[in-house]
Amino acid sequence: VLLAASTGEDLLRAVLQGAPPGSVYALIALGFVLTYKTSGVFNLAFGAQAYVSAAMYFQARTEWGWQVV
Repeated sequence: VLLAASTGEDLLRAVLQGAPPGSVYALIALGFVLTYKTSGVFNLAFGAQAYVSAAMYFQARTEWGWQVV
């Protein structure tokens, strides 16, 4: 009985820890799909857009002292 309770807690913890990265991957994939479906061109500049937003977030956190949104 103790093993079953531990397995359930571990499964819940794994699902909760995997949800944020999974959501990020889903949003990235959605961006690729929407760009391809609307223009018919596989746009590789999408990664550059993600880099710019990540770099701006890093600067806002480290140099400007902004809090996590």
